[in-house]
Amino acid sequence: MKTAREKIREIRKSKRLSQGKLAQMLGYTPSTVSRIEQGALKPSLKFLQRFGETFDYSLSYLVDPKEPIFLDQTEQKVDLNLLEPALRELSLDKKMRSTFDITDFDIKRLAQVRFRAGAVDKQGYLGLLFFLRNLDRPN
Repeated sequence: MKTAREKIREIRKSKRLSQGKLAQMLGYTPSTVSRIEQGALKPSLKFLQRFGETFDYSLSYLVDPKEPIFLDQTEQKVDLNLLEPALRELSLDKKMRSTFDITDFDIKRLAQVRFRAGAVDKQGYLGLLFFLRNLDRPN
């Protein structure tokens, strides 16, 4: 599970930004960014909000250690270690992915759904995917 500071560092690096450039973009000093990434300073709510707004990440994504991290937003690469077990199983099932044309984007989309009633099995995720695809269809 990744902490906010780890997510900040990984996102910054994936954008190929130096700590100084990130600090400049957000209106902070480079030493503040460095201390946050090192764990010597906890990021303030204001910092997290600015960071999230700048890079289009929700505040809950940044602060929730259970929220999956996607290391490369442009290529839709998913960190499989952070997926729910059933979703990880679905993402690794080559036959099912091929049969139902399940892409990495689909897995990312399913990973963003949170369930209150507990765990969902592989079939439940597949049903949810069909539901989401149906919502995307033009009328």
